[in-house]
Amino acid sequence: MPSKATAAKAGAKGAAKLVRSRTGRRAARSGAKATWFVGKKVAKREARKRARRYRDAATTAWSAVSIYGPMAADALGLVERPKPQRRSPAFLAGIAAGAAAGAAAGAGGMHLARRNRTA
Repeated sequence: MPSKATAAKAGAKGAAKLVRSRTGRRAARSGAKATWFVGKKVAKREARKRARRYRDAATTAWSAVSIYGPMAADALGLVERPKPQRRSPAFLAGIAAGAAAGAAAGAGGMHLARRNRTA
């Protein structure tokens, strides 16, 4: 088996002969073209795979920020805590509105029950 240096020299001589020969260039063109197309597809596939990995990492980071970000900002004192809301007036108003609507529906039901259906 020839050494690496000898093999490299032989390869360089063969390439030089191929470049000088018109028929050799024509024959090598189709092989180079096929290699180019295959290489392009492989490169695109690798780029898509790399982009998918980056997208997954970004999605994970974004979900972590959206979940733990407000808690961290609150713990670090970067935002003010919201003032407690006075809920009882609104709650009582909702009960009163519900009772009024229920009474109106009940009165309408009574009207339908008492009407004269013979006409």
